[in-house]
Amino acid sequence: MIKKLFRWMVPFLLATLPLTPIFFGEKYYPPFLIALVFFSFTRYGTIKIIKKRKRLLVPYVFAVLVYLMYTIFSPEIISSLKILERQSSLLIIPLVVIGFEWKKNDIKIFFITFLAALLAIAFYSFIEFLLFMQNNADWIEYMGKQNSSKALYLQYKFPHIIKVHPTYWSYLILGAIVMILADLNFKDGRNLKSHLLLWLFFSLNLFLLSARTSILIYVFINCYYLFLLIKKYRRQKWIIYSVLIVLSLGLATMSKLPLFKVKYDAIKNDERSTYWPLAIETIRDNYFLLGEGLGQSNKVVRNYILENGDERINYHAYDLHNQYLRHYVDMGILGFVSLLFLLIGHMLPIKNPLDPVNFISFSFLILFGLALMTESYLIRLKGVVFFSVFSSMISVLNGFLSKQLKFN
Repeated sequence: MIKKLFRWMVPFLLATLPLTPIFFGEKYYPPFLIALVFFSFTRYGTIKIIKKRKRLLVPYVFAVLVYLMYTIFSPEIISSLKILERQSSLLIIPLVVIGFEWKKNDIKIFFITFLAALLAIAFYSFIEFLLFMQNNADWIEYMGKQNSSKALYLQYKFPHIIKVHPTYWSYLILGAIVMILADLNFKDGRNLKSHLLLWLFFSLNLFLLSARTSILIYVFINCYYLFLLIKKYRRQKWIIYSVLIVLSLGLATMSKLPLFKVKYDAIKNDERSTYWPLAIETIRDNYFLLGEGLGQSNKVVRNYILENGDERINYHAYDLHNQYLRHYVDMGILGFVSLLFLLIGHMLPIKNPLDPVNFISFSFLILFGLALMTESYLIRLKGVVFFSVFSSMISVLNGFLSKQLKFN
């Protein structure tokens, strides 16, 4: 029994790991990681499995080595070391995942634990939201007048009541939606009802957060799923029409939400429209080869703000909000290549995106790839952990699907 408990702790802790820095704070992350490493490496044969599957680690090792090299040559070694410290999870977590002797039941435990934990947090957040509305009616009324709409203020306040960044919460929800759609079975009535309810619940949660890029990713993933449905159920058109109607109604509802309207209208004045051309100009000045040094993209943005009197002059942190450009500015062409390899390296065993068994893999590729365009999430611990857990899980899953690995 103890042996089984030790075994189950690995997928259980792994499923809760990406939630820890996002919902509970980064200070609680190290104990979870230490426990995960302990339960993983106290099992007999872990090192042997890692040696056997070492090819799967190549993208992560290459990325961390590039980070290490540019840390050594950085003009500001202290700030670079802080960035490098966060990248340790980019190697430790894949080592645990790839070195684990996975069985089908273990993968089931991972998915169920992740969905159950995210569902519990969502319910908790809604309860806290209702209590906030009940206990702060006068303040809400005042803020409603200041913001021209109580609904706008409440929607903005929703994630901040439990002190969570809406963008990173959205990434977790998108991960849950991918899992739900992948396990959806239209021929099993019980499965269909439960999975559709979960899909609707998490979709509502995502719409309330109104993170623009996450909603775009949501549309892409659902359209991809719909395309696979059309391919699979050509003769059962009711399935296709039902999904299309539900998706259309959901998107129509989302477009009416006040916070989404405000964020959509703000796109034309977004700081990214200023910073991205600045980054491209810096890359061009470095002959498309060299980098400024790890973490120096922040300095490029800061200098621009100081010179041009930007209203964000009092910011304590500066960001390009684009991981591709950040890698290129910081680490040159080598950094950019390492990022692309990290992004698609776990996809290499998979060839056909139109095969339904590859839906999870390509959906997460859409999620990772598009999210990197508007958020430099690989410089933040919560983003590194999220990416490390799911990309390495997909790497192992792809190995099984391509028959290069076998379930024990």
